[in-house]
Amino acid sequence: MADWRGAPVVREAKALVASAWVLTHADGKGKLRCIEAASGRYRAIDPWLHIADGIVARRLSPNNRKIEAGEDTEPLLSPDMLRAMGSDLAGVHLGTADRGKAIEQDLARRKPGWLKANAMKMARAVEAEHAEWTSAKALAA
Repeated sequence: MADWRGAPVVREAKALVASAWVLTHADGKGKLRCIEAASGRYRAIDPWLHIADGIVARRLSPNNRKIEAGEDTEPLLSPDMLRAMGSDLAGVHLGTADRGKAIEQDLARRKPGWLKANAMKMARAVEAEHAEWTSAKALAA
């Protein structure tokens, strides 16, 4: 951490590992596509992103954070929020010329409410995993 032009600057460096999707769908042997994803047509490029020798270094800033929901998660699952998140994600995926039509067809087949139902399911799974981790951490202390 440092101070640059009157504001804090933070960088992180960590091991580059495959995503959970790759681990579950490609026998853990899928090609990492970090640079491709980070520099895609619809992404704001991080000029400090650097990957070398299995390490990824990137900037951390107030604009590079996860949304903290606290106890009230309902606003994050509101139709307006889901629509905004879906539109943002659609812009990324539909920019991939060879997959856009397949994505549109897949979405047309889905039932109303599928996104919220799956978001809730994943939120419960993450909360359960976090509770398990917190318990294990407390036992180790």
